Amino acid sequence: MTAIVCVDKNWAIGRENRLLFRISADLKHFRALTTGKTVVMGKNTLLSLPGGRPLPNRRSSRGKRKAVGSSSGAMPQPSSVTRR
Repeated sequence: MTAIVCVDKNWAIGRENRLLFRISADLKHFRALTTGKTVVMGKNTLLSLPGGRPLPNRRSSRGKRKAVGSSSGAMPQPSSVTRR
């Protein structure tokens, strides 16, 4: 699994369902790395995409806050998978 994230000095990743930064080269790099792969995102991130639709040519999975299992390292469980 690879995590791709852009944060500000306070570790924020977005504000009001928008990206903090809109850098064309970064968006192209993200697209190249994720095309044909699974992308896990939260509900608000999914809703912030154009039309509230998953990114094209990727399998999108929406994570949940509720952890699966009882171990302290439990991972969020995807609530749905959309294949495009």
